Amino acid sequence: SPPVSAEAAPTAILSRGGTLPTPAKEYPCRLTVTNSFGTASADFTLTVSAWWHVEEIPYVPFRTNSSIRSPRFSLDGILCGASSYKDDNGDRIVAYERLEEGSWTVEQAALGRPDYSGMGFGFDSRGNPAISWGDYNDGAIHFAAKHGGEWRHEVVAPCGPPNGLIAPSTELSFTAQDRAVIAYSYFSTVGVARETAGGWEILDPPRGPVALLPDGRVAVANNEDNQNRAMLFKETDSGWDSTLIVEASEGDVAYTNCIVIDSAGLARLVVGGMQLGLNVAREQPNGSFILDPISRPVEGITWNMRLALPSDNEELVFFTALWGEETPELAWREAVGWRYLDCPIEGATETLSLLFPPIGYPVVVSQTQMAAYW
Repeated sequence: SPPVSAEAAPTAILSRGGTLPTPAKEYPCRLTVTNSFGTASADFTLTVSAWWHVEEIPYVPFRTNSSIRSPRFSLDGILCGASSYKDDNGDRIVAYERLEEGSWTVEQAALGRPDYSGMGFGFDSRGNPAISWGDYNDGAIHFAAKHGGEWRHEVVAPCGPPNGLIAPSTELSFTAQDRAVIAYSYFSTVGVARETAGGWEILDPPRGPVALLPDGRVAVANNEDNQNRAMLFKETDSGWDSTLIVEASEGDVAYTNCIVIDSAGLARLVVGGMQLGLNVAREQPNGSFILDPISRPVEGITWNMRLALPSDNEELVFFTALWGEETPELAWREAVGWRYLDCPIEGATETLSLLFPPIGYPVVVSQTQMAAYW
């Protein structure tokens, strides 16, 4: 290191291999040998290819569930997440965890009885962790955040009845101004709570996956009202503007379960149907959408997908499960079409997460393993 060196040495250390969508890096090299007979040089190219690095995630027996929820990488590259425990007194606690040097470090964030599958977790731009959840005890939406070494816990909004059987589900994200935004659902009840200087603003959005626009407003992908029409809703001062993404033929569906927003405020979605096929839908500046077909057999897709933007011009689609196949896949666009890569990770498909640590390569996390491609 550095990758290219003119210093006389028997060893040169190269940086890591490529990442998606360029899985290999090429290094021009020159080998020079000098002895009493003279000097000879040879030029060649060395290719370093990326591959999957899989490591086991340690099991924690006293968690109420077997894995962390909504895993994320901290600014210093540590895998973190939210979980719940029973403490020595039998009380339920909401916890923040960090995987450091092969073991989990656990912090109590608040007392509460969350629905494990509905816990949201994330970091603001300064690296402060935060957790959202729906609580069995009161049916309300809760939020806890760490600032200055202390955790602050508050009740955000009522949602479901405190029946002790089912709690609301939440997803947590942050605006560019570090205001928390919590999307939540409980059966037919859906809502978005946005943190403001004076408290929490409660929105009544259409049902569907939520993403944040650059100004902190909300965008929703929706196909519930009309199954053969996929719609994009964007928050405005007067309500919700709607745009048709695609309309499938009668009897087909136009399904989407993921949405991301690029830096220009334009949406990207995966939209599919049995006749429509699988497509990445890209919003254009004029509000229309261009569909880019993904060459996958639609009959095998379980629709459990993720969509990420490693950069504004590159989509990465993660298929967490295919009927008749056990291996999840990554898909990305190249000049000649879509390329696919199997991910050799074990774990229930509904628990898989696609992450990008600060260095930028894709990481897939399950209950028991973490697979990084670099």
